[in-house]
Amino acid sequence: MFGPRFSLFADVLLVGVLTFLASLPLVTAFAALTTACRVLSLRVASETTVTVPGYGRTFVAVLRSHPGVLLFPLLLLGDALALAVGAPGGAVLAVVLGAVALVGLGAAARWEPGSSWSAVLRGAALALLRHPGDGLLLLAAVVVAGVLAFTVPLMITLVPGVLALAAVAVTRRRPGVVVGAPGASVGGASVGAVGAAARGAAQAGGSVAHGARAVA
Repeated sequence: MFGPRFSLFADVLLVGVLTFLASLPLVTAFAALTTACRVLSLRVASETTVTVPGYGRTFVAVLRSHPGVLLFPLLLLGDALALAVGAPGGAVLAVVLGAVALVGLGAAARWEPGSSWSAVLRGAALALLRHPGDGLLLLAAVVVAGVLAFTVPLMITLVPGVLALAAVAVTRRRPGVVVGAPGASVGGASVGAVGAAARGAAQAGGSVAHGARAVA
């Protein structure tokens, strides 16, 4: 009755809850999202169940990787507040804010222990420039996640996990991008696994969202 896709959906639920809780201090939001992407990458690559201790260890590793992971959410928040109060050049600021957010999401999906954040960010930015369609897909994932959280508040703890899985599926579908354990590059099978996982989680998420609306 409960196949691999439903098992993955359960892990996405767990990652969503953990990421939501880890993001509550706000400054840890980017570190939590990066952690979510990392553990879900490993989950898809190796089909190992996500655990709370495993998530915690990865979260600590992300926090220790660079102090900038705590500054990034503040940068986005500051730009968003400036845009909200009508700062001069609002249109340009909105474009810059969106671009920075998409690069950050792509970088979160690319990060691995021991990697340089400067190289990861540079790679994410270059990938979006070379493949604008990926940027549109990431933007669509953010919009869908926002709409889901706004229209079905009961799903707010699920949204971070779904967004992280979508980011992994979009960012790591290109050949040569490392997935899961270091040294394991994406091939057709791995891309298919990520895509199938994302579709399965999305289908299960749609069912849960429909049930949540019915309850509400």
